[in-house]
Amino acid sequence: MELFWEKGFERTSIQDLVDRTANVKAPKASPADIAKIAIDGVEADNYEIVADEFSRNVQRDFAGGVQALYPQLFQQN
Repeated sequence: MELFWEKGFERTSIQDLVDRTANVKAPKASPADIAKIAIDGVEADNYEIVADEFSRNVQRDFAGGVQALYPQLFQQN
């Protein structure tokens, strides 16, 4: 996110994103797997294509609104 603030969304390139994340020590999906998921989603006429479990969880939580994102705000004491 900081990169978008620094350069602006339109001026941030794919290479900028690659450079910024090159040293991240976290599991990464292979480009081939992501490409297959994207192509399968396009062929299936999906409106949204989500490539990993973490992103699917984020998508699900956003679809549930604020209460799904922050259930602690809605707890009764």
